[in-house]
Amino acid sequence: MPKIVSNTIQVHIAVLDKNNEPKYLALQRTEQSKLYPNVWQVVTGKIKKGETALSTTVREIIEEINIKPKKIWTLPYITTFFDAKRDLINLSPVFGALINKNQKVKLSKEHQAFEWLTYKECYKRLFLRTHKEGATIFHNYIINGKSTGLLEIKGF
Repeated sequence: MPKIVSNTIQVHIAVLDKNNEPKYLALQRTEQSKLYPNVWQVVTGKIKKGETALSTTVREIIEEINIKPKKIWTLPYITTFFDAKRDLINLSPVFGALINKNQKVKLSKEHQAFEWLTYKECYKRLFLRTHKEGATIFHNYIINGKSTGLLEIKGF
């Protein structure tokens, strides 16, 4: 029987351009990745022992793109996926983050490319259903919504 766990996070990252229009970060996994080679995705990561989902979110953003976020929101969405190899059903909290437009992305070895895209472009580019759904929640609730203060995490 599959075990239910919650040991991963998903993070959607946006920047506001010079016209205050949002652009969303899409990352392309390397060709050598064991899981989903060449696939476009958002920041994801495993929660280490002793970490909270929030501390994992900050760590993964810094590890994957070498930027400390300006703002973070918890999104009203939990992704689910099945890991057949380990017989696990995973529940993953989803976050949104805003970075300053003058910061430069520096990719980790996990990814080979990145692009800043409009919401529609990002939605089309992302491969996994849960990443598409998370992008939509981030776009609707935070970037175009009125829930920014309600869902923002302060003092991370």
